[in-house]
Amino acid sequence: MLPRRVASFRTCLRALPRNDERSMMASTSPRHPEEPAQRESRRTHHADPALASHEIAVRVYYEDTDAAGMVYHVNYLKFAERGRTEMLRSLGFGQRVLREGSGVGFAVRRCLIDYLAAARLDDALTVETRIAEVGSATLSLCQSIRRDGAILATLDVLVACIGREGRPRRVPAALRAVLAGTVLTGSAFSSTTPIVQKTP
Repeated sequence: MLPRRVASFRTCLRALPRNDERSMMASTSPRHPEEPAQRESRRTHHADPALASHEIAVRVYYEDTDAAGMVYHVNYLKFAERGRTEMLRSLGFGQRVLREGSGVGFAVRRCLIDYLAAARLDDALTVETRIAEVGSATLSLCQSIRRDGAILATLDVLVACIGREGRPRRVPAALRAVLAGTVLTGSAFSSTTPIVQKTP
């Protein structure tokens, strides 16, 4: 249970050591002799850049373009969403499976997108999704949208796992095991032979 009285945010900030103090504490504080060295590492898995690649093909339709004949900037986010969804589906964890089986879903917490060039009507695009990090309740992904190998946009996306009530939940153990195995060993994805899914 939470305490009846909770310190204010400003009070908590004042109680925290500054960056230089934290670094000094980390470097000078001795580790208990019985404490395993593994505890020093964060509980996340980092992907090898050569691993965890998934691709889908996307066609640009008239509805995707603006008055200038270029893909409207918001639609790149839609293309990227399809890429993340199909990546999970290819692993056996479609949105319906997650919702009905584990009662969870994923919501975008942060998204940084860099537009490099414009896609146009009838272009055939490739959306590539790479798993960068698997956290206890979040997934960090790097995505790119390409045309004939040329990168049109890149995205750095952090998604959070949430329950039906909208509160944070841990990534389901089964999905986490598959993703962790993918990141560490590349057993499911490979940059040399990426999983390619084509839209009908």
